[in-house]
Amino acid sequence: MILLLFVFVFAVQAQHPQQDPNWAVNFIDSFNTINTNHWYIETGVRQAGTPGEDLAWHSAENVYSQEGQLRLQIKRDTMVHSDCTYNNHQEGTHYFSSGSIITHNVYHYGYYEIYAKLPADTGYWSSFWLWSSDNAAMWENEIDVIEALGYHPDTVIGNIHWLYQIKTDTSYSHFCGLMSDYHWYGIEWNQDRIIWYLDRKIVRQIRNTADGLNICHPMKIILSVGLDQYIDENSVLFHTFIPNSMFVDELNVYRLKCDCSKIVNEIYNFSTFQYGVKKYIKLSGVTQLPQNGNISLRAKEYIELRNGFEVPLGTAFYADVNPCQ
Repeated sequence: MILLLFVFVFAVQAQHPQQDPNWAVNFIDSFNTINTNHWYIETGVRQAGTPGEDLAWHSAENVYSQEGQLRLQIKRDTMVHSDCTYNNHQEGTHYFSSGSIITHNVYHYGYYEIYAKLPADTGYWSSFWLWSSDNAAMWENEIDVIEALGYHPDTVIGNIHWLYQIKTDTSYSHFCGLMSDYHWYGIEWNQDRIIWYLDRKIVRQIRNTADGLNICHPMKIILSVGLDQYIDENSVLFHTFIPNSMFVDELNVYRLKCDCSKIVNEIYNFSTFQYGVKKYIKLSGVTQLPQNGNISLRAKEYIELRNGFEVPLGTAFYADVNPCQ
């Protein structure tokens, strides 16, 4: 029997980069300090003067490294400036300040994850997202790895936006006590699909297509905390709001190694095999998978499993077809 694995087949359990040697490090930050060569600290507001303006003013004072972690704080504050009128707010006044950082560089297809603890209570809105436009009024492409609303402490949300419009495709991941502790939040993104991970396990996957197009532009990474609802000086929450923070212990970005002109006919030694996305792979009984191993293979066109190929009891075998990017 010959089994061919062709494109657009979703794996039941894709492997994250710590398990899969086909990935290479692109960018890692452990936030022992905030490296301003990598990060821009936001100040002011996005979409100033519009109804969709952020409810909290971004302040550099709310972004700092503490005990080897990034801390993004949101607190009661009074920030006054001259180019803002919205909702019922007094002109130029914001009643809260928040924290947000954005990478200077843009990143393309790959695997993105943070290890973070999110504030859990009414009013908080934490997010880890990718955005392709410097113009806040122009929604070109966006992937929300997570949006976490504090009044739903057991839930995180994943969104996509495209075609310069806010079109969302939303997923909810429930985990009891999710925001009360640190968790891994991640996403795998390529030209064919987008996969969301919670604690390095798949919670959702979709095809990367929208109105006949896909999310394909390089994007910046944004970590931010803000408000999820309108709050003015007459609201109960305004007077009871307790300062809190989003803590990020680590951020990792990986890209797939690409060796897409290489043809593989059998693998004789997995300990010396040069991993990466190959043109195609053909395996039979000549290829011996290691006992109790964890093997991940990727190819651009197909992976062919011929007569005699076997997976030993206790060995995890993952095979996938990926674009070369």
